[in-house]
Amino acid sequence: MKDTKDIQAYSDAQTKVITAQSKKISELENKLVLAESKLVQLEKSSIVSSSLNKDQSQGSNSDGETICLIQLALLRSTAMNGELTLEETKKVEIYVKTLQIIRGKDTEGKKQQNGGGKLTTEELMKLVDEEMKQ
Repeated sequence: MKDTKDIQAYSDAQTKVITAQSKKISELENKLVLAESKLVQLEKSSIVSSSLNKDQSQGSNSDGETICLIQLALLRSTAMNGELTLEETKKVEIYVKTLQIIRGKDTEGKKQQNGGGKLTTEELMKLVDEEMKQ
């Protein structure tokens, strides 16, 4: 009988350890999710801050221009981490065109040069880089 009691006590102890470790794992997973979300928020705020600093150093006061620059910076960050979706690519094109209009540049000349407005990914990223530098 002593063997069965020992086995039961051992089994109970293991169950308690497993339960405690499961709770600890759950807590750590929750902390990891929270930390990851905070990291994403920090990355976005960093991108927005750097975009705003560039915008302010250029002396631009246009809200539309500021919004375009911030959104382009966020999309650029997304593009660095992976391929943009079709919707994101369209947004990039819209923001670049909007910036060009705000800044008084001719977008029609570039459309004709690029064969009717269809840009390759490299050309689109080059336009984003050019617009972010200005």
